[in-house]
Formats: sequence, C-alpha cells, structure tokens
Amino acid sequence: MKNKFLIGLVTFFSTLAALLFFSNFVNSDNNKTYSFERVFSTQDSILNFKDRHEKMDADEYIMAINSDDYIVERDREPVDSLHDRYKFYYTDLRFGSKQTDNVVLPAGSNVLHSNPAKVIYTNNFRLFELDKNKHKRREILIPGLKLTSLKALPDSDSKFLCFSELKQAEGYKTGFYVIDFKTNAISLSKLLVTHEDTDVPTNSLRYSGSFSVFADQNTITYGCNKFSKVYFFDNQGNFKNELNTADATPLPEVIKNNEGYTFYKRGHTWNTNMGVFVKNKKAFVFSASSKVYNTIIVDEYSLKDLSYVQSHKIKHDYENSQSVRHAFIDGDKLVIGFETHYASFIFSRYI
Repeated sequence: MKNKFLIGLVTFFSTLAALLFFSNFVNSDNNKTYSFERVFSTQDSILNFKDRHEKMDADEYIMAINSDDYIVERDREPVDSLHDRYKFYYTDLRFGSKQTDNVVLPAGSNVLHSNPAKVIYTNNFRLFELDKNKHKRREILIPGLKLTSLKALPDSDSKFLCFSELKQAEGYKTGFYVIDFKTNAISLSKLLVTHEDTDVPTNSLRYSGSFSVFADQNTITYGCNKFSKVYFFDNQGNFKNELNTADATPLPEVIKNNEGYTFYKRGHTWNTNMGVFVKNKKAFVFSASSKVYNTIIVDEYSLKDLSYVQSHKIKHDYENSQSVRHAFIDGDKLVIGFETHYASFIFSRYI
C-alpha cells in the first residue's frame, strides 16, 4: 500500500512537472515567431539560377566588407600584440576579375569599407581612412561621433551614409548621418533615438543591419536584421521613407553583464530581414520570419504605398533566408551572398 502511494505521488508530481514545463515551453518567448500568413505567387519563379561562385577567402564563412562596386572578403591574423594583418579579396559582380592585397592595422580595428585604393576603419570608435598607395592614414575628426557602419554614396569619392551616434547639446543622437570625409562635415539624415548617455553597444545590436545601393533606382536601403524595419534613402543619403515589414518583429532586447559586455537577451531576439533589393518600384525582402524550411522566402512590397503585395519561394541548394548575407544587382542579374558561397540569378519577366 505504501509503495503504491509513493508510486502515485511520484507519478503525480512527474506529470505536474511535465505539464508545467510544456506550458512554459509552448508559451515562452523562445518559441514565439513573427511569421505571418503569406500570399505566395502562383507564377513561375522571379529568379532563375544561373551560376554558383565559390568564396575567395579561406575561412569557413564569408567575412564580407562594404565596398563601392566590388564584392570584398577579408581574412585577419595577428602580427603581434598591437597589430593585425588584414588580407582583402576583391572581385567584380561578374566574378571575372579577382585581386588581393594586405594591410596592417592596429589590433581591435573594425574595418567598415575597403576597395583597392583605401580602407576605412574604426579603432576605439575613432574613425580612420588609410590610403593604400601612399601608405598613409588620417583620422576623420568629428567630435562626438561613434560610427558603426557606413556605405559609400554613388558618384562620390568622399561622401558616405553612416549609422552612428553623435553627441550634441541635446544628448546622444543615434541614427543615419551623411559624412563628407574631405571636409569632415556631417548632417543628420534620419534620427532614430536620443539618449542622455552614450549607448552605442546597445543601439548597434538593436538596429543591426546592412546597407545596399541600387544606383539605377536612385535608392539606398538599410535593412534591420533583428527588427521589422527597412529604411530608404536617395543617392545623396537623404532619408525618403521607411517600410514596416509584415512580420512585425519588435526591437530585440539587449542586456549587459557584470563585465559591461552587451548581448542579445535569449528568447527576445529574432532574425527577420536578411537582405533587400529594389527593382521596378518594388522592394523585395529576404525574410527569415517564416516557417518554410529549405526555401528562400522573398516578400514583395510596393514602394508606392509600402504595402505588402505577395511572397515568392526561391529554391537553391536547400538554402533558406537565414543564410542570406548580401544582395547585389548587376543589370538583369541578382547576386546573392550566402554564408559559404555566392549565386547569380537572372530576373524573370514576372518581376
């Protein structure tokens, strides 16, 4: 009798624990997704596979760097305790011309932009431009600036659209700025948030994303990959409008540990917009907010009213949108950079 009671008691608490675990598991933020009911196109694919291109560097995953009209990868190795050697790999969008070069930078540098003539990087949030041919570097002195990413403006050798924080009398302002490296002039294009104290580590994680330039569309985009926002600018860096993608993914939560390091709070961060391209007055977003696996999901939006139109499925090597890192338009072709390789697609007549 006593054994039966103990067995029953253990069974009861085991069942209760299992139910509590299941309830917490199902209802936890860890399992929350921001997928939505998509309307998939019934037409043929908007992208037809053409070529596969292998990565240029030796790393397992592609480490890409922003550039002008180049696809750029980089390797890094320590020289000594104070310096790192960067090896850059360059190719055009047709993968027909490849070259490499090396530069030595202070340890802890963050390379933001590179082409065969120069490297732009930050070190302890100080901004530098290195002339490779002259082997000279200079600091871009803009008081109060802490810059985390940038993109060269088309048809300019000195102006850049940047995501950064700028200290001003009213506080620390985070958003998008246009900087002229020749004159050190800076102007605000789009303000996102203002703080009383500097908050660069938090905002760089919350608004993590990437720039893309589509010169023929007079459009530059910045797609947030942890937040359902895509920002649009013209070729001068002027803010035009912003798109709220249909997944409605909220800003991620960022926390700080005892050592002062910031990181994403587990269960409160979701991947969303992994790449953007613009064509024929439409924006196409590679969305990770999907329950469809082994398929690349592209959501189509109208640039006229920024409304959701439909979605498209793209099949390629069992890849999905999570592994998309870059998208480049080259005439009638789109080059997609994945984690481990590149693929060229031809636009179909349906796009």
